[in-house]
Formats: sequence, structure tokens, C-alpha cells
Amino acid sequence: MKKFYRLTFTALLTTANFFLAPGNLFSQVVDSITDIRDGRRYHIVQIGDQLWLRQNLSASKYLNNDPVPTGLDDTEWENTTEGAFAVCPHEDISGLDSEEEVLEAYGALYNWYAVDDPRGICPVGWHVPSDEEWTGLLDNLADQGYPNQHNNPNGAGNALKSCRQVDSPLEGDCATSEHPRWNFHSTHY
Repeated sequence: MKKFYRLTFTALLTTANFFLAPGNLFSQVVDSITDIRDGRRYHIVQIGDQLWLRQNLSASKYLNNDPVPTGLDDTEWENTTEGAFAVCPHEDISGLDSEEEVLEAYGALYNWYAVDDPRGICPVGWHVPSDEEWTGLLDNLADQGYPNQHNNPNGAGNALKSCRQVDSPLEGDCATSEHPRWNFHSTHY
């Protein structure tokens, strides 16, 4: 089984598997950036005094334009000691017909070697958040009434989670079959 690190929604980068939707506490887009490596546009949100990318990272190259290897099978992925990324198979996602569509909707999955590579995987001026920055995000969420507690439906994970789901009980823009979305409504802990 492949071990992945999804880089999205992170302070000064992207990291978390969250897409914010209208009506979400933190859905206010304050700006956007375009990654010079591939022209992908990422929206930026502010949470407390931190700026976070709103989408999952989709970079296929390091900042120096060296390619990040991809296409590894499970054994190669498990045994590599170099950076690599993978894309969820589009055949496993109803409504998406290509790897590019999956990348656009959900981003890439990176191993730790790619995340930690000194060549940099994040857009220019952004970085993978430190433990201190993650703690700052969680502290900010707790201060706003969303503590990071196990089994708490009003916790940090749900404050960041998108409402976009198939047959969402929240209805409106939240009820969608368009990607990106969740397959069903559930609470994350």
C-alpha cells in the first residue's frame, strides 16, 4: 500500500485534503497565485494571520524544473528513497476520464522524499508548513470554537472540510456531483 502525503491547504504552501466551499467558515479567498512551473492557479485563503493554499498541490517538477518521478508501482513506491508523486487512477473516480482531470480536481499524492527535498515542491515563495505552523492553525481554529479533539463533530477537521458532497443534506451549492467533492456526507474526526 502506497504511503502518501497530500500537499494542500497549508500555511505558506498547501497541505491537507480540504476544499473550501461557499458558506464554510474559512471560504474567503483573499488572492491567488499561478505556479510558474506549469501555470496552475491556486487560490489563497487567510486563517488567522496565516495564508494557505486552498487546493491540493499538483506540481510535477521541483522549483529548479527537475521532474518529480511518477508512475511507480506499489513495490517501487515502497522501496524508493527519492521523491515521487502519484495520481489516483481516474478509472477509480466516477466522472473523471484522465489523469489530468484527477490532478486538476484533487491534486497529486507525494511521498515524504518529495515533500522534504531541498529543491522545493511548493510554488515560489511558499513552503511545506512546519509543526509550529500547523499548531498555529489548530490553535486559531480552537480559538474560533473548533478544537482539535478526537470524535468532535465541531472540531478542526470539520471546520476545514468542504461541504461539496453528493446528495449533501446541506443542499444548495453543497449538493453536487461535480468534482472536487466527497462521495457522501460524513463527519471527519
